[in-house]
Amino acid sequence: MPIVAQDIFEEWQEEDKFFVPTKASEQVENKTKHQLLVTVAGKSGSGKSAIIHHIALKYREMGWAVTPVMSVKRFFMVWPAINKTLVVINDPIGKESFDELLYNSWQRCEEVLTSNLKEVKFLMTCRKNVLDHSRVKGIISDKSNIVDIDCDQYKLTDDEKRQILNRYTSNMNLSEKECAEIIETEFYFPLLCKLYSSKNKCQIKGVRFFREPSICLIEEISGYRQTIKEKYCALFLLTLFNNGLCINDLPANDLSENKFKRALKLCGMAKNTSPEAIGNNLESLKGFLVKKIGDTYHFYHDLVLEVVFDIFGRHFLAEIIEYSDIGFLRGIVTLNVCCNGSTILVDIFLKDHVDEYLMEKWDVFYPIHIASVFHNAKVLTKLIQFDVDVNLQTENESSWTPLSLAIVNETQKVDEFNHGNSRKMLCLSTIDLLVKKGADINLSCNYGNTALNISCCNGQDSIAQFLLDHGADIKLGDIEGYSPLHNAAQNGHDSTVKLLLKNGADFNSYNKYGFNPLYKAIQKGHYRVVKVLLNHGADINLCSKYGDTPLDIAASQKHDSTLQLLLDQGANVNSFCKGTVPLAKACQKGHYEIVQLLLHKGANINICGEDGRYKKDMIELYKYCLIEELTQIYVANTVIPLLL
Repeated sequence: MPIVAQDIFEEWQEEDKFFVPTKASEQVENKTKHQLLVTVAGKSGSGKSAIIHHIALKYREMGWAVTPVMSVKRFFMVWPAINKTLVVINDPIGKESFDELLYNSWQRCEEVLTSNLKEVKFLMTCRKNVLDHSRVKGIISDKSNIVDIDCDQYKLTDDEKRQILNRYTSNMNLSEKECAEIIETEFYFPLLCKLYSSKNKCQIKGVRFFREPSICLIEEISGYRQTIKEKYCALFLLTLFNNGLCINDLPANDLSENKFKRALKLCGMAKNTSPEAIGNNLESLKGFLVKKIGDTYHFYHDLVLEVVFDIFGRHFLAEIIEYSDIGFLRGIVTLNVCCNGSTILVDIFLKDHVDEYLMEKWDVFYPIHIASVFHNAKVLTKLIQFDVDVNLQTENESSWTPLSLAIVNETQKVDEFNHGNSRKMLCLSTIDLLVKKGADINLSCNYGNTALNISCCNGQDSIAQFLLDHGADIKLGDIEGYSPLHNAAQNGHDSTVKLLLKNGADFNSYNKYGFNPLYKAIQKGHYRVVKVLLNHGADINLCSKYGDTPLDIAASQKHDSTLQLLLDQGANVNSFCKGTVPLAKACQKGHYEIVQLLLHKGANINICGEDGRYKKDMIELYKYCLIEELTQIYVANTVIPLLL
């Protein structure tokens, strides 16, 4: 049965009872007031949908016509829109990854959006990796329309996390230690609080549920196969019906009847099991693994869908491929599922041609590299039994090891599909197997990068901790002197920085260019990392060999929140390092607001260099900066913005 808007609003209202306003949601709401198009960007499970649904409900109360649609094309199917219409769309140009078909549809509609819609607003969500695709152009890529809720400025603070956690667990009497450990969670935080509160078994797992959510869900769902077959079968049917199952329509035709009967047989259910029994079991999972909109059941979140597909893909892959819609599969099938391996096939190939096949290459990769990159522990074990070198490197300039490839592939899932947690178990088991079989943890590859350096570069905390526990050298850097701490800091992974500092990393270590981790964090504008490093004693006024202080870098790069933090922590606003001061850096770049902030904090415009010329130069720079600002103000007030 079709889902009507009222059913969707009721679902939103139910979820909105637990909504906690944050800096991110306030920024989105403010932009929505003044702009016709706003996109909320972020990782899966970060709360994007909750924010736009909360705002949409507010607009509905104010009398706006709120229209939830699956795509921008759907909006034009109900055209023309009335005035004061708010259109709500999730993932308009692709969900896990960029979708060429959806993007082409968006482009065809964009001209109409920008020229004809004066009283219609668009409020959308999109994953950051999709927006960053090289093909994405136009108004959807305009940064003034985007709020990235995972950036340092709008990322959930510890206080906001506590409020969200308390909203869901106020009656659970969590200890302060438990709360402190839970709020360290980086991925899926709002979602995990909801799931944790909805199931006693999740609560029994305690902090582990937040650290290893995918593994905990796999354990829960896999357990149904033996203990509650009805629930297991119900979830399998929801998978076969492409994440949309209406019990009243089951079975509606020969195809759905075949799906139903096949699922009953594979799950060990009685042939006379009724659709109503399946519906009752889905109903019992509502609010945890599934949700119900109108008469139709869906998986509660993409994380649950990913976990369920991972489970059933191992046991019933043929049925999923046969019955699932190709559009549904395209979004969730990843190559490592297809390459998860048949040891039977491996045995057939190796039986009579061991030496030949073990050293046969695919491009620059040997079989052990392919098994490692796809986290295929069973095939990897088979290969190792034939004494394959676990430190064998690829024959290219990157010189990848099996260990580094296992880590990199888990990294790519985090970056491209944001499914890092659901892949972590496989990745860790592969790494554990390689290390137990003699893999050299400190063997460098890829321009001197070690396994620890790679994991820290991408914020893989559990992998980094495993490597440290097994002897990884925390000081070993790459050929340019970038240590694990450098890489974690410059990529904004504050939890990884904390982990490294806890394990003895040196925050004053320098790379070959004379920069320490604090400089790299400030250069990239990673506020939270800067705060962590300062709290651990990093020198706030240290002058680099190029003559830059931390304040110089923040002023030059226009990282205002980081600059404010440095000033609040006692940075010298007039630090004179090798002939320059922060004020000069800001003036040179034309950062008028930064200049005003520095002057407000006591920056001295009359500072002179040793040759006496600096005061004159500073005045000229300040004039230039002021002219730049006035020019920007003039342009902003004379050029009509695209969406106004």
